[in-house]
Amino acid sequence: PMLTPRRYGWLLASALSCAGLQAACSDDDMGRPGDAAADAATDDGEEMGSVVADQAQAQIGHEPAPDALAHLGAIVLAIDGGEIAQAEIAIDRANDPVVMDYAERMNDEHADHADALEALLADRGVAPTESAVSGSLRAEAFAGIGELKGTPRNELDFVYMRLQVKMHAAAGVLINRLYDLAPGDPDDQELLAFLDATRSAIAAHRSQAEAILRAR
Repeated sequence: PMLTPRRYGWLLASALSCAGLQAACSDDDMGRPGDAAADAATDDGEEMGSVVADQAQAQIGHEPAPDALAHLGAIVLAIDGGEIAQAEIAIDRANDPVVMDYAERMNDEHADHADALEALLADRGVAPTESAVSGSLRAEAFAGIGELKGTPRNELDFVYMRLQVKMHAAAGVLINRLYDLAPGDPDDQELLAFLDATRSAIAAHRSQAEAILRAR
């Protein structure tokens, strides 16, 4: 099936919603513990994303289109899977309704995104194929899950939002590189449209996570 605007409309809606949350962070909020945590998480995430993006380029950039698409699909699905798994913990243990709402949206939106991606791959007769890159992403997500499970409940909100800033910073760098590496027919713009909407949503999720974390 074709990936219509309605099927990835949630991605664009997320991108548009970030501006309101960013506006909620005024200059008076600077200097809070969340500021230092957000800055550090951003730096860590972008560094991690650059390393993984280099790994993805070394692999996908030298593969025939079907193999490249299969590995690209598994990489993006690994991002979705990590977000869903961490969100489930936050949904169960978060204290702040704002954090709870964010976690519920991450769970729903990344699940919808994974479904849309699997449909896009199936339409091309491609099954996602795991690689060292997707394995690295899953390992990083599981490390975050372990951290969340070991965090006292009264600190869970802060730790979850810090992880969200880091994960989305890393994913943003990676998806930008995957967009440039996307294989397929140059006349087929569906995959590029999907990846473009994906990176817009990731940027929105990151901005929202930063706003919540900096306000703490």
